Amino acid sequence: MNREKLIQAINWETIVNVCNKDTDKACKIWDKYNHILLFPISSDFSLWALNLNVSINKLFEIYTYICEDFKLLPKNTIITTFGDENWPNQINEFPFSTRVLYCLGNVELLKKKNVAILGTKAPSKEAIEKLDKLVKDLVKKEIIITSGLSLGMQGHAGVKSLSSFAPVIAVIATSLDQYYPQSHSKIQDYIAKEGGVVVTRVAPNNKNIKWNILLRNRLMSALSSAIMIVEEVDSGGAIQIAEYSLQNNRNVYFFSSVKKDVSLNWPKQLLSKGAKSLRFPSDLAKVINGVNTTKISKKDNNNDIVQLKLF
Repeated sequence: MNREKLIQAINWETIVNVCNKDTDKACKIWDKYNHILLFPISSDFSLWALNLNVSINKLFEIYTYICEDFKLLPKNTIITTFGDENWPNQINEFPFSTRVLYCLGNVELLKKKNVAILGTKAPSKEAIEKLDKLVKDLVKKEIIITSGLSLGMQGHAGVKSLSSFAPVIAVIATSLDQYYPQSHSKIQDYIAKEGGVVVTRVAPNNKNIKWNILLRNRLMSALSSAIMIVEEVDSGGAIQIAEYSLQNNRNVYFFSSVKKDVSLNWPKQLLSKGAKSLRFPSDLAKVINGVNTTKISKKDNNNDIVQLKLF
């Protein structure tokens, strides 16, 4: 583990905690004092207490327990910080951003074209079949699958990509010393060891899983070139991620067949906010690579797109 990056990461997590988890405020402090963040906060507690408007005792307490927590990080952790060569610049435009990411595996994948596959935790047989075709085509076109490793659609997308001998970007909702869900621990380890990358913005020993899932979803959205919903219910988490993605200028897609389900409100809801529907699994890779999708007959007036560009 790079000592310089470790110092920066501990400094960052100290600042975040002093700011009561307000990452926007922490980012401003980080950017303002970036020139001295190569040195540990412990090198001058009085100066940093003044800069952070906190008592020396409080700062010492926070810094000390964070240093202890960092002992839990796997030894092969790669820490990437804002502005370095491995940093995925596409996440900078998103609100509630971060200045530090913790990774295991091939960090170069974070800058490649990738699609976040989202969907229900209880997918139908038809949805699984479409997902398998979708992943197969994306892998063939060398577009990376991004998965949150949740149960159901996300986990299946990751496993399907691995079974095709393709790397996966796993964006997790825990620190690297933990697993969620625990049943996906072997998948998470395999991704890190076999050419993929496991990435998180969650510091070691952080067990606030509800908040961390929100952070995971935001990071997954920010990292991705596009979002694809395969199947979901109206109240599903994928819809929340999709809406957040649309608000932050990410392209969101789903299959046009979903619109035929009159029991669902989310397809119309997302279309009104800028999402697009695709007719075939093979259309997504074409869209991302800037190729025209399949022509639609004159009788088809359902707003399916004929041409799409990622941006």
